Amino acid sequence: MLRTTITQCRQIALFALGVSLLTACGNSQSGMKLGDSEYAVLTVNSSSSNQTTSYPATIRGTQDIEVRPQVSGFIVKLCVDEGATVRKELIPRSIRRQ
Repeated sequence: MLRTTITQCRQIALFALGVSLLTACGNSQSGMKLGDSEYAVLTVNSSSSNQTTSYPATIRGTQDIEVRPQVSGFIVKLCVDEGATVRKELIPRSIRRQ
């Protein structure tokens, strides 16, 4: 009796295993399709764009200096052109003293 029950349990287990293997490996079309999907394709055209980005900032020099006069008065006229080279001995200005 015990031997028959064990044999029946083995047969049921083998049958269940066989059915599950056949179901899992079957060629049914109802399962998930792999690689058969089609997708719409869009061609991208190149174009130019003018983009700017601005950030709030403060610019500081590596060395901040103050320029102070050695004489009192107002500068009336500069006697050199902008960007010209000036030697140390030359006084390129006209000062009206107070």
